[in-house]
Amino acid sequence: DPPWRSEERIRVGAAIWERTTILTIPDMSKMGVKLGIHESHIKKVRKGLKVRVTADAFPDDPLEGEVTQVAVIPDGNRWFNPDSKTYQTTVRLTQVRDWLKPGMSAKVEILVKQLPDVVYVPMQAVVLREGKQVVYLPGAKPAPRPVETGEFNDEFIEIKKGLAGGESILLRAPDDEKRAGEKNAPAKPVEPAAPAKPTAAN
Repeated sequence: DPPWRSEERIRVGAAIWERTTILTIPDMSKMGVKLGIHESHIKKVRKGLKVRVTADAFPDDPLEGEVTQVAVIPDGNRWFNPDSKTYQTTVRLTQVRDWLKPGMSAKVEILVKQLPDVVYVPMQAVVLREGKQVVYLPGAKPAPRPVETGEFNDEFIEIKKGLAGGESILLRAPDDEKRAGEKNAPAKPVEPAAPAKPTAAN
């Protein structure tokens, strides 16, 4: 045990006083996840949001849950990185599995907003040129197309104006395509999906 803990480790022959915790038995039918949300994202997180949890040990069997509690002050344990503020958030799992065990590590995706019937493209397809956001149309000389963007997650970004579903664009800016061509990796155009229902997640 750490030296700053006041209670004595339970062992054979140790004195047990009233209300001394000897062991804790978890209720496996009521499992949850605790995580820290960085201050830059905490304004998006609120009680009741749906959550997708993927355990590292079982990546092909994701679980559903919901946010049940969001701390109003940052986590006090900032010894190693005092400049990083995170807010402890609790997620209740609404599903259980036989393999689920306390202490498992997991990836948590909080579904902060759903966008029905939108056009979206990979994040790297949108670049900033002369103060404007553009995508590039394929061709002998790729042409920039100004676009208006909206919500985004770590993979895709919403296109509000400038593109229609089914149009083809370059996955990367022409400069990157030129460098890729020097390594015998030809430019590969990518088609944005037809109007769909992507989800922005943290």
